Amino acid sequence: MDNLHRPRFAFKSVVDSSASFSSTVEAREGFGPRNIALWSAWTTWFLNSETPTEVELSIVFPSSRAVQSFAFYGHNALGVIAVDVLIGATYVEVATTTVAERNGKVIYLIAPMVYNTTSIRLRFASINYLTVFYAGVDLVTPVGCEVGWQDPSLGQRAVVSHEVSRRGVWLGASAERWISEHELKLRYMDPEWVYDYWVEFVEVCSTQPFFLHWNAQDWPQSAIFCYDTLFGRTPYHTTLDVEINMLFTGDFGAIAHFDPPPHIEPEPSSTEGMFLQTGSLALVGTSINDTVVLQTEE
Repeated sequence: MDNLHRPRFAFKSVVDSSASFSSTVEAREGFGPRNIALWSAWTTWFLNSETPTEVELSIVFPSSRAVQSFAFYGHNALGVIAVDVLIGATYVEVATTTVAERNGKVIYLIAPMVYNTTSIRLRFASINYLTVFYAGVDLVTPVGCEVGWQDPSLGQRAVVSHEVSRRGVWLGASAERWISEHELKLRYMDPEWVYDYWVEFVEVCSTQPFFLHWNAQDWPQSAIFCYDTLFGRTPYHTTLDVEINMLFTGDFGAIAHFDPPPHIEPEPSSTEGMFLQTGSLALVGTSINDTVVLQTEE
């Protein structure tokens, strides 16, 4: 493929409400695999397993669908992930990767060609939840990013929560998640391409998230899940070229962004030095496992 160095947008997924899903491991009640088709960060497929496990998920379509790229967001996968498509009566592996760390980063796989299929099979060596899965044919721009574009992996910034007591004492801070904020500007775009493809992307992704891989050739680990998109002006420079502009937030999909499964208790967190005041009583402690002493504040 000669277009891997150009931005590719994954937004028209063939995995939708018309598909049927079956898994080799049962899901928890209310957390079935259909959730991965909703483009939502708060509806998740959770396996009915206390720990990550090996699983296969089959997705069947009512008619043939074209696919080439596959993206995963909000997961705790480790080890081999493989994507098979049904060709005739046989599943054929078309994309695979090995996840070395259980860090939850976005996975974006690109097959060498477009396949028409009625079923996709996902094989995970170790996982127990997945939030969004995309399969389809990407929108690839005719030009690459210009000088000044910031690679998402270098632009990650922490969304920090600061804890402050009622008396104004700083108690500490924690990073809730890591995101990157971007401005993408592409110039010298063919007007015909803009009308044929970009208009639809603007209509859909003004409200729906999408995946972006800006340069899969040179920066293969820089795919992100994008949301909070604001599309700017699309001015003509001449009668032969158009400029497109957009602002958006990108999320690498760090595992810390997701709450633990409903029936798994979170690990105790330190609250060393915490002082909570309620009326005339003060709560003093060093950890949620420590003895709590109530004292009257004078």
